[in-house]
Amino acid sequence: MLADGVRLVRLFQSKPILVVILVQLPVFAVLAMLRTVDGDEGDYLFAARQAFEGRLPYVDFLYTQTPLLPYVYGLWMKLFGLNWYAARLLSAIFATALGTLIYLYGARAFKNQSLAFVGLFLFEIMAACRVSD
Repeated sequence: MLADGVRLVRLFQSKPILVVILVQLPVFAVLAMLRTVDGDEGDYLFAARQAFEGRLPYVDFLYTQTPLLPYVYGLWMKLFGLNWYAARLLSAIFATALGTLIYLYGARAFKNQSLAFVGLFLFEIMAACRVSD
C-alpha cells in the first residue's frame, strides 16, 4: 500500500500535467452527466445541429452567442451523436482543459505546484457548486 502511494507521488513529480488531467476529467464528466438541464442547453444543441446542416448563425437562425461555438459542438456531435450526453462530455473536456491551464498558470506564476493545485481545487469546487444551482 505504501509503495502505491510512493509511485503516485513519483508520477505527480515527473508528470504533473498527466495527473492533473486524469484527476479532473472524471470529476467534470460526472458533474456534467448529473446536473439538471439548463434552459439554454436546448438552444445550443439546436444551433449546433443547424450549423452542421449548413445553416448560418445570425442569418438562418437566431443565435445570441459567438459564431464558432455551434460549429465546434456541431462537429463533435456529428462524430459522437446528437444528444445531451455527447454535448456535455465536450463541455467536461473543455472544463478539464481550462483547469489544466489554471494549474499551469499557477505553477508558473507562483513557482509552486502546491499553490497551483490549490487554484485547481478551488476551480473544481466552484464548478461543483454551480452544478447544485
